[in-house]
Amino acid sequence: MIGSLHRLGSAPHLLLAELARQHGPIIYVRLGELPTCVLSSAEMAKEALKMHDAALASRRTLCATQQLFYGSTDIAFAPYGPYWRQVRIISMF
Repeated sequence: MIGSLHRLGSAPHLLLAELARQHGPIIYVRLGELPTCVLSSAEMAKEALKMHDAALASRRTLCATQQLFYGSTDIAFAPYGPYWRQVRIISMF
């Protein structure tokens, strides 16, 4: 249910850095219900963001944002894609 969330404490970056030293630069943890891949190398993070930019561009859809922001149709919570690009262009004028 809570995955590894209870182990993070008040300084999660320190625990994740220690895990990276022990297990390598790519770590898979579950933070609550959210499966998370932690890349602790700048080169790996840059490569992942270049290769999977469209897949990583959107925020996770939450029930609260669906209810409060009309189905995530505003620019801040809309998933990346044609609709988001159109709303972004309209909001710039």
